[in-house]
Amino acid sequence: MMREADSTTAAAEIDSIAARNRALDIALAPHRRRGCTFSGGVAEYRLHGASGHALRMRADTARYAAKVAGRDRGHSAGCPPLAAGVESSA
Repeated sequence: MMREADSTTAAAEIDSIAARNRALDIALAPHRRRGCTFSGGVAEYRLHGASGHALRMRADTARYAAKVAGRDRGHSAGCPPLAAGVESSA
């Protein structure tokens, strides 16, 4: 939750988090994995809801839309999912 962020700022942060997750080097002997995916949903106060519950529900729905669209991306409530690594212009 980014209380002071607008949708554009939140989408950029999702892109940054996803990039850091893709760069992870995960080692759990005897296995090693390079990177993992991150999907996030964005809902902006008043634009997508006025209560904490409404915002969490809209953001969660947006996150699942991002997963359905192929994972490793962000999705803003009311907008189509962004491709992995594509910045939002909203």
